[in-house]
Amino acid sequence: IVVARVNPEHRLRVVKVLKEMGKRVAVTGDGISDAPVLKKADIGVAMGARGNPVTRAAAEMVLSGDSFASIISAVEEGRTVFTRVRQAVAHLSAHLLPEALSFIVFLLFNVPLPLSLALLLLVNLLIDFLPATALGMGSPAAVSMAAPPRALSSRIVDGRTFARDFLFPGALTAILATAAFVVTLTT
Repeated sequence: IVVARVNPEHRLRVVKVLKEMGKRVAVTGDGISDAPVLKKADIGVAMGARGNPVTRAAAEMVLSGDSFASIISAVEEGRTVFTRVRQAVAHLSAHLLPEALSFIVFLLFNVPLPLSLALLLLVNLLIDFLPATALGMGSPAAVSMAAPPRALSSRIVDGRTFARDFLFPGALTAILATAAFVVTLTT
């Protein structure tokens, strides 16, 4: 829905009604009278070149070139960053539990450490850092703009993501690695 050339009071009312309906609302503006509606919207977009300083301060996004096409680019980039950070966190967290478990077993049962600290740093560098860095490279996914907006309550790490990416692979790897270490240690 695009609403243009409307009084500021009516714009506030439109934003309020759309938000009550559960819709995501983005509002653009450049005048001082647009500041309240920019604050009320989910995301306020101010014009940087011709916009008022008060409006730019009230907005979450400021278009430096006053081009509406840059809004689409910014949304695509934001979705890409969210997805990549989520992928990197999932990748890194799958290795944290097994590493932590080896030190917990060392502390509780007085067994030798399966990895020296230098080896652990090397493993983290090779297995965690380089692939996680690679997840952040490349162009945005073509489907990122085809998907509907995420829910306002969505987080980078939620309960489902934590269980799927941290507990399950982390616990499975920890159990298998600890079992292999114990078998090797006892033979």
